[in-house]
Amino acid sequence: MKHAFSKEEKEIRLYGIDAPEIRKNRKLKIDEEKTHLPASLLIELGWEARNYLTNVLSI
Repeated sequence: MKHAFSKEEKEIRLYGIDAPEIRKNRKLKIDEEKTHLPASLLIELGWEARNYLTNVLSI
């Protein structure tokens, strides 16, 4: 997120919302085992969730 006046960028995390990962990491492997879905699909769904949230929040 970028501040409107100072242009300073900050990362925002929304706790309590569990969306698929967008990068290969330890949690992706756990999600893959738990959901029985391939990592490639989970990453694709993660990007869809991120893009949706970006549009909703107008970031």
